[in-house]
Amino acid sequence: MHDWTVALSSYLSSGIYPVAAAFEEDVVRLISERNGLDFIRIDLGAANTGADLLAAFAAALHFPSYFGRNWDALYDCLADLSWRPACGYALLLVGFEALSGRAGAELAPAAGL
Repeated sequence: MHDWTVALSSYLSSGIYPVAAAFEEDVVRLISERNGLDFIRIDLGAANTGADLLAAFAAALHFPSYFGRNWDALYDCLADLSWRPACGYALLLVGFEALSGRAGAELAPAAGL
């Protein structure tokens, strides 16, 4: 279990952290909101393909209409969240483990990365 107060207190703590249980999700949400972060829960549990994953991100983050529904567009929207002004963001990916087991080669890292 992480010290979420520290991890969510500054962009200097940015990173990817595992959330072990549902009760930790509630703690992460509470601390994120207390620190002025825009907390977004992205459920990947129903995603079976890259298109499903992109759709899950687009729906959860309310991507603008110009979102191109491809990997480059996902990067662009995640790198510039100007339509969701906040002092920072906490994205919680739920169901990622199951997705990685189902998606196969479509979501496998490219060779050399």
